[in-house]
Amino acid sequence: PCTCVNGACNDGVDGDGTCSSCRPGWAGPHCDLCDVQYHGENCRTYRIYVDADATAGLGDGSSWPNAYSGRVGLQNAIEEFKEIPARTRRKIGHVEFWIAEGIYTPTSCEDPNACTPGERAKSFSDPGKLADFFGGFIGNETSLEQRDILAHPTILSGNIDFSEEG
Repeated sequence: PCTCVNGACNDGVDGDGTCSSCRPGWAGPHCDLCDVQYHGENCRTYRIYVDADATAGLGDGSSWPNAYSGRVGLQNAIEEFKEIPARTRRKIGHVEFWIAEGIYTPTSCEDPNACTPGERAKSFSDPGKLADFFGGFIGNETSLEQRDILAHPTILSGNIDFSEEG
């Protein structure tokens, strides 16, 4: 008998009852576990982690230790998510951006005199209607209820060069 919960069974005359492929968001030998970055009921929420202070890890947003980092970490996460083909994004379903405390800008200029007009015109781009943004994390939470937006403010700033003109 097939024990594949959320995927295609390798059954039939020559089948062995194992899962031959899992549906998007699912993993494991029986397709009964959430795949990396997928969470929530039915493994339909794709979560991307961003932490301005992250210094190690893969920088792919798959977990807090692997969060997108730096002042432009959020914008990088959004832009990379938008590069996923629309058809694949629809299969992914809902996406949540979990953003740790810190100040985030859509671009950065280390030298105020070096900011180009194009850099100054940048803004955070919308990844689509299936996305939600949550801030107020310290960077180790596993549920939204654990965040504290007052103790750990997440600021999206247009002051890209941190000048006083902002």
